[in-house]
This record gives sequence, C-alpha cells and structure tokens, in this order.
Amino acid sequence: SGLETLARALHTIETRHVTAVDTETLIRGAIRGMTDALDRHSTYLDPDDRAAFQDHAEGQATGVGLRVLRSGDALIVDELVPGGPAELAGVLPGDAVIAIDGLEVSSALDVTRRLTGLRGSPVTIDLRRGETTLSLSPVRDTLLERSVRGELLGEGVGLIRLDVFRRRSGEELAEQLAELTTQNHASLTGVILDLRGNPGGLLEEAVTAVDCFLSNGLIVETRGRDGAVVESHSATRAASDIESPLAILVDGGSASAAEIMAGALQATQRATLIGTPTYGKGSV
Repeated sequence: SGLETLARALHTIETRHVTAVDTETLIRGAIRGMTDALDRHSTYLDPDDRAAFQDHAEGQATGVGLRVLRSGDALIVDELVPGGPAELAGVLPGDAVIAIDGLEVSSALDVTRRLTGLRGSPVTIDLRRGETTLSLSPVRDTLLERSVRGELLGEGVGLIRLDVFRRRSGEELAEQLAELTTQNHASLTGVILDLRGNPGGLLEEAVTAVDCFLSNGLIVETRGRDGAVVESHSATRAASDIESPLAILVDGGSASAAEIMAGALQATQRATLIGTPTYGKGSV
C-alpha cells in the first residue's frame, strides 16, 4: 500500500543516508511534499510558520513592518507600516527583497517568517532598488497593525483602504465608516472601498465587512467535495448599515476573502466593481 511504501522510504533514508537525518524533519518534508502535490494554494505550515501566521491574523507580530507581493520572479515591497522599523531604516515601496540575513528568499511567507524574531534583534535585508543593490538593518519591534484606514473626499465621498482580513478587520471597517459619517455631518454620499492588493485572510472577517453594507440575503456559503453546504453566512439588519452607493476597486492582487467580499456585494447588486480581474482563489 501507499503507507507501506512511505514507511519503507522513511526507513531507507534513516538507515542508509550518508549522514543521520532527524525523523521529524523527514516527516515534515513528506507532509510538505503531499500538500505541494495538491494545488498552488495548499501549503504546509510547521509550528513556527503557523505561530507567525496566527500572529499576523491577530494583527500583532514582532517584525520590521513591511509587506511584500510577488511580481514575476521578484518579491516587491508593497507596503510599509508608517513609522515602523523598515521605514525608519530606509526601505521604500517598490524595493525588491533579495535576501534576509544573507539567505535568498523564496516566497512572501518566507519573508514574513524570517523577518519575525525577538523584539530588539536586528535583521539584515538585501534589496534591489532599480539598478542598485543595498543592505539595510532594521531592528525588530512589536507592531500593532490596523488593516483599515480611510479619508473623506470631496462632496461627502468616503475612501477606505482595507489591506487584509485579520482579526477585527470587520469591526475596524464599521468604525471607519462611522467616523467618516461623523466627519461628514451627514450620511456619506458614496463609498469607495479599495481592495487592490488585498491577499485575503479570515473568512469570518470578510463576512462581517460585507454585513456593513447589506441588511439581508446570503453573503457566502462553502460547499464540500460532495456539494453539501458546510457553512453558510447571511447578512443581518443593523442601524449602522451603510446604504450609500458603493464602488469596490480590485486588481490581480485581490484574493481569497477580498474576492468573497467583492463577489458577494457584486452578486447582490450592492456594489460596482472597478479594476482588473482578481487573483482567482476560491478555496477554504
């Protein structure tokens, strides 16, 4: 059977490889190989990676305050936490991350994991800026990141940027909408919601965010392999629901939970989407 073959391979490597190999390392490698064989969205997180992912989802992490997105073969700094260690050290949006502490980086998750560490510890980031290569050494610090920010434009239009769906993102969106309404001294005449480059995040936060603009109807449901509904979320009526006209900006970096929000509000004819085709990640 397949399990017997896997066990024989494990035993052969443990007993015959030229150097001793830790069994736990082999098992994690086998799991990683299995997830890599599934699809481009499935990945294995070891305990350290999972802890970093959970910190990111909670909006609290010890790092340098930068986010990268893949562009072709490059990992480009997409955003910096204002006043964070990376910005203070001189990192700029558009810089390409080449290596961290002398080791080449392979993915956005790899960058996040290796920039995470003890508060007060330095980390060296090798960057390419145009034709120039430079090394900067920010000092890690504890970062409390908000995922939502907004501003009041002319004629009572609110512009809101939602970076990622982490813990409390839905609440932050509701708070930002209320704050802009207060600044406007009246209901907003329109809302522009910027989801460009939003990689997604927690499904439940996307549901809460959608509910800010809907009073009833299905938001999203997930279905299993046999087509049966596994989970279903519907909108609820609240006095704080925003009824202003809504436009959502999307692009090729809008993924997962961002696509759920944009798709739900488009499907219910609550919002107009503006931009380019989104990433295309509908897995849960």
